[in-house]
Amino acid sequence: MFTLSLNKYKQTFPNYPPVVESNNWIYGIWLIGNFYKRKYGYHSEYPPSYLKRVYALFDGEGKVLHLFSGVVDKNKDYDEITFDISYTGYDDQPQADVLGNAENLNIYFPETKFDLIIADPPYTLVDANRYGCKKLVNKKKVLNECYKIANNNAYLIWLDLSIPIYTNKEWKLIGTIGLLTRTNRKIRIISIFQKVV
Repeated sequence: MFTLSLNKYKQTFPNYPPVVESNNWIYGIWLIGNFYKRKYGYHSEYPPSYLKRVYALFDGEGKVLHLFSGVVDKNKDYDEITFDISYTGYDDQPQADVLGNAENLNIYFPETKFDLIIADPPYTLVDANRYGCKKLVNKKKVLNECYKIANNNAYLIWLDLSIPIYTNKEWKLIGTIGLLTRTNRKIRIISIFQKVV
């Protein structure tokens, strides 16, 4: 089970602007590099050091699901599974652990429950086409599916251009962090949700 730990984040990144909690709300800004190259060439890869920052927000351990992330260099300290679509044009690259449609997650994980879900879906139709989709995913439906496969008090970290539509009977939005990755690039938002029990 994971618990939020802003002290751990501060200890891991003492020279970076802090992630702050005020009135039960978490907020901050992350600047991750001025330029970076995708390690595996997938359009959907996490920005470099993104996972290190996310994991620095939590103490504890548990089962982690990476959604829309391509291939992840797994951290030996966590029990991680990657889930993605089947890529076209990337035959020479490794695939995710589980391939499928994120709008039907509980079909792929009928018995497995996750303590932390980290999602980085295509943001626009242009991104979706580069990613290998013909359309954008139904984000509200994916959040509903995440709820079904999440343990009680699990967290969902959602990286996007906006806060996704969600049902407050399933998820409580407990914070947001702005993410900048390089110059002349749109700011993204990290939405931090906790499952409602």
